[in-house]
Amino acid sequence: MNPHPSVPANSAELPVRESRPAPLRWVAWAGLAGLLLLLCPGCNFVFFQPNDRFYHAPGEFGLRHEEVWFESADGTRLHGWFLPALAPAKGTIVHFHGNAANITNHLLAVRWLPRAGYAVLLFDYRGYGRSEGEPDRAGAIADGVAAIRFARGRPGGRAGRLIVYGQSLGGAVAVSALAEAGTEGVGLLILEGAFGSYRTVARRKIGGFWPLWPFQYPLAWLLFSDGHNPEEAALRLAGLPVLAIHREEDGTVPFASGRELYEALPGPDKTFWAVPGEGHIVTFAQPEPGWRKRLVKFLDEKLSATEGGAGIGPDAPLRPAPLGDGGRGILSRARPCGRRRCTRRPPRSAPRAGAGCGGSRPPCRARRPGRWRPFAARPPRPACAPRQRS
Repeated sequence: MNPHPSVPANSAELPVRESRPAPLRWVAWAGLAGLLLLLCPGCNFVFFQPNDRFYHAPGEFGLRHEEVWFESADGTRLHGWFLPALAPAKGTIVHFHGNAANITNHLLAVRWLPRAGYAVLLFDYRGYGRSEGEPDRAGAIADGVAAIRFARGRPGGRAGRLIVYGQSLGGAVAVSALAEAGTEGVGLLILEGAFGSYRTVARRKIGGFWPLWPFQYPLAWLLFSDGHNPEEAALRLAGLPVLAIHREEDGTVPFASGRELYEALPGPDKTFWAVPGEGHIVTFAQPEPGWRKRLVKFLDEKLSATEGGAGIGPDAPLRPAPLGDGGRGILSRARPCGRRRCTRRPPRSAPRAGAGCGGSRPPCRARRPGRWRPFAARPPRPACAPRQRS
């Protein structure tokens, strides 16, 4: 008779299952998640990766610039560059750069716009480059509000002539900043490689790493804050024309994230460009066929070109001189020459009396320090005889 009726009589023939502890890998992942949760509330360091390294100067690309400083709402001093247009100014672009480096690196994305007739204001968020403070999401949005208001106060910041251009993280910051600063004076918002939700874009990046794919939703919810959500801020931008640009195989910000932000923007006056190929915010950084011309044409259609209007002074646009004086192509600031304006200096071969733009009037003073800048390639120097080594 079986003394234990609950146990089958042939229990000796059944395999015995021993209790095993949870696999160590699950414990390790749980510990890592808990550690990250404690060390990075909101995980701002993932979205903000500044440095103060110097990469490029505007002069390397034949551009003039003005060093500008302005303050954010909490008194943090912010640094920027103002690049005047190299043609009759059509408008001013306020550039919100991506999450890494500083404006000396992101200059490459907008260095071509001044020659198309658009002045550019680049600025660094707090903690980036020469700007003061430490980077964080709310502070970056406040800095964007300050940059927009600073651009409105410039002589070229007339109503309808401002364009806000945000790339990657800068697109998300630009949407939230415009929602706070208002759209007064802004004629167009350009978003390139941007996203509408910090938590969603983080979840998609986590899901791309196969060991973490099963945990993408809980990790994104635990580790990443979705405060200052651009999709929610976009609802306050009704009536603002928008151009959204995203590469179809963007490996940094997925194409779906850019499309979601575009769909969240209200109003019928919006356009989406899907750019074939890989890369992140590189469509205009490199002269790819047709895209720069297409953007300039789009901007010209949105903003009618202005006639003159900048006057003389530190904010006056630079006007290119005709390449007729020996191919030197001097670029100068428009300044008075008698009763007319002179935008070029006389050729060296011409006599000073009666030369230049004033006819019989005295010509503009040439070679004044700080006035003349090279615009085209200079004539090659004569070849030197090779030095003989002893």
